[in-house]
Amino acid sequence: MTLLFVAPFLHGSARNQAFQADTAKHSATAISPEDLPRLSDKAVSASTWVLGSTETLVLIALMVGGYWYSGVLARRRTVAAPGHKPATGDLLEA
Repeated sequence: MTLLFVAPFLHGSARNQAFQADTAKHSATAISPEDLPRLSDKAVSASTWVLGSTETLVLIALMVGGYWYSGVLARRRTVAAPGHKPATGDLLEA
């Protein structure tokens, strides 16, 4: 859960490194590292927190919904299985 919450807010030098590597790859001449273009720094605002939190809540809801639905499918398959005896609630009879 922590990873899901923190991941949308991570940003750093990897964006610039990827941008600069792509620029250097397509350059016809040698470029020194100081002359490579840089992306502007990512601006963090309230919308970053809102969108990141929304994304996290949607992912959690999808995981919970998938877990619930897999239980529904498992119960349907168990009831439809040939020779299935309904449970009486006693663990000794299981």
